[in-house]
Amino acid sequence: RDRDEILIHSADQKVLSGTMFSRRLTVNVEHFAGKTAFLFGGEWFEAGGWVEKREDRIDDQHISLDFESKSSFAGVSGYVYYHTADHAQTLVLAFSCPIMTPPCFTARAASTLPDCQALWERVPDLARPGAGLRRAEGCAWETLELKDEHVVMRCVIQPLSDQSPGGGPGEEFGNRLAKARWCRSTLSDAQIGIASPPNDRTAASSSSATEAVATRPALVERRVVLEVDNRSDETFVLDGEWMESGQWSGRPPFGLTKKSATKVELASEDFFRGVFGLVWFVGESSLDVYFSAAFCNPLSESATFNAWVGPPPAELLQEMHCAPSVSSYQGVQVPAGRGVAWNVIEKGSTLHVRIVILEDPAPMDITAYPPQALLDELKKMEVQQEAETVAPRPKAKAASKRASTASAAAAAASLGAREREGGGAASVAAAAPPVTAAAAAAAAAAA
Repeated sequence: RDRDEILIHSADQKVLSGTMFSRRLTVNVEHFAGKTAFLFGGEWFEAGGWVEKREDRIDDQHISLDFESKSSFAGVSGYVYYHTADHAQTLVLAFSCPIMTPPCFTARAASTLPDCQALWERVPDLARPGAGLRRAEGCAWETLELKDEHVVMRCVIQPLSDQSPGGGPGEEFGNRLAKARWCRSTLSDAQIGIASPPNDRTAASSSSATEAVATRPALVERRVVLEVDNRSDETFVLDGEWMESGQWSGRPPFGLTKKSATKVELASEDFFRGVFGLVWFVGESSLDVYFSAAFCNPLSESATFNAWVGPPPAELLQEMHCAPSVSSYQGVQVPAGRGVAWNVIEKGSTLHVRIVILEDPAPMDITAYPPQALLDELKKMEVQQEAETVAPRPKAKAASKRASTASAAAAAASLGAREREGGGAASVAAAAPPVTAAAAAAAAAAA
């Protein structure tokens, strides 16, 4: 019986967890690009996957592609792609529906398969339902339903410009398509293997991008992007990290290869805190040269950054809390004796810093740790604590003095009252308790 109750409780907890943090994405695909079917070509999921079985074909009829999260804290994120039998046209759907940040979506139906991973990395936020169509090469889409736990999209595949029309969804859709804005991710299509849009489309995309950035909530995203150009002969491998808030955007980098550039990205993980942390790398061959970086991109204050190459700081955590604001940096920063230079490329929701590890970084001298200044400071703190422990409490002295004064004043008042009653000095002296000189002086001072 106890075992059955435990199993029922576990099942209830699983259902409750899945209900609270589940994410689901439904893409209703409408195929108007001819009578040739699109065949499944590949997929990649950072998190989540298909709801049930994978859809292997998109015929000339409507079909729904359903994706969902598979754990309580990861959401559903990735891409899938399809292609025609002759590979004349491809369809890529890239999406991200995380737990804490807004959902994102984009699509392409071009004649060539783009760099799907790069497209997924550039996926923009969704528009609100009723905000109109967004379009890209060979397709258009709109948001039908936008809830925390379920997002429903409509994606229409169109024929390419050199293909015969496939019928189309109707005149009304054609009018809406003529007014549709180009997805702002199309501005970088040339970098993912798709021809850039003409100038008029670029202008429309720029306008759409400006508006989207202006209306994007400030609380939903904070990022830190570090472009590290390692010009030394030493490959640095990741040795440690410490995150007060934020996390890696994707997989953590294994290392910083010598004579090459590496991009390190981190992102906020909830609505209420930005990115605040440390990373450090150590030389793979010598193990006595470090690259250390402290960064902070909060929600309401200015971002901070600092970096070192060679010997690491003695108190890296303390350096993180006192790192200078990037608003104080003007141009390229080359701190003396650090073996590193950097330039802040972008501020705001994304802190983008370009870093150069200079040639021949200085090795660490292990005998210099901990530094003498730190030891002196610790010794000073110990002496101060001992002095506070041995010394009497000032408050106790003051309380004792006030008590003596009050007692003396009360005795003096009693003496005066008896004397006024006519008992005379002698009777008063006989009846009153003995009063010391110190008490008398205290009574006089109180009077």
